[in-house]
This record gives sequence, structure tokens and C-alpha cells, in this order.
Amino acid sequence: PTKNIIMTILESELEDLIFGKIEEGAFDDLIDRGLHLSTNAKYFRQYNFGSYGIADIVSLSIVKQPDYWEFNLSIYELKKDAIGAKTLCQAARYAKGAQRMVDDWNYKHKKKRRIVLNTEIHLIGQSIDGGGFLYLPDLFRQVHIYQYRLEFDGIYFDCKSGYHLSEEKPFKMPNIKNAIISF
Repeated sequence: PTKNIIMTILESELEDLIFGKIEEGAFDDLIDRGLHLSTNAKYFRQYNFGSYGIADIVSLSIVKQPDYWEFNLSIYELKKDAIGAKTLCQAARYAKGAQRMVDDWNYKHKKKRRIVLNTEIHLIGQSIDGGGFLYLPDLFRQVHIYQYRLEFDGIYFDCKSGYHLSEEKPFKMPNIKNAIISF
């Protein structure tokens, strides 16, 4: 019988693994291993959002529309161990910092092209805190949760979504017609 060997790494080593591949331009390798990346974005490591904190990895792509510029921001928050609500709150703080920067630009430069910000949050950890946290990717499409695993040939990412109770009991939807009439 073979044993499953769990290899552990430091958070900085996890960041080195991911960002190193990005710097090499090996997007396809990371994508094939399960991590969602934008191949037309610029990536930044340890991006400083001022008072809101420093994000592990951030990507930004800009789409120039006639009336505005669309900034597509992805925040990658990494944990060597478990990710959970605290990790999400940390990434949300960075997203708020980005929104404040955009709001400030739009306020100060009213006569210039305004910026519209779209933000995605990617949480990456070796394990995931249970509970209702696992429902987030299905309810909020801009939140992505990954569980990473290290194998002999490198790192892999399992994107978590579609979580449901294992012991679901059947339920009946209310009659739509009666629901509409009651309003």
C-alpha cells in the first residue's frame, strides 16, 4: 500500500511558485493545473493598497471603451494552510482599497475618461474552512476558492464550486403562480 504524502510549504514559497511561473510567461502551465489567470493582464507581487494592506498577487487588465476605461482587477490571496472567512475579508479589504483609488480618480478627474472597476477575488490555500464559506463561489461569481496540492511534478489547483449538502432532503418549490398573485 502507498501512503499519501502531504508536502507543506511556506506562504512565501507558494507565492514564489505561482509568481515565478507568471514571470516566465508559463500561463498555460498554471491554467492547465487549474488556476484561473488572465493571459492579457499585467501581474504585480506584494501590491500595496496603502492603508488597506498589501496583496500577495494582483493582476490588472484595461479595456479602453469610448466613454470609459474598464479596469479588470484580480486579487490573489494565498495561505499556506486553511482559507476561510478571514482570508476573504482580507482580500475584500484590498478590493475596497482599489475601489477607493478609482473613486478618488473619478472624483478628481471628472473631465477625463472615468474608470469602471471590475474585481475578482481568488483565495488559494491547502485546505478550506468548512461551513457556509464553501457556498460563496456559487452565490458570488467574482469569488474563486482554490485548494492547492503539491505533487512530485509541481503544484495543482482544485477550484471549488458547486458545494452542496451531502444529505439533502427533497423540498418542494412553492407554486409560482400563487407566489406571484400574493404580491
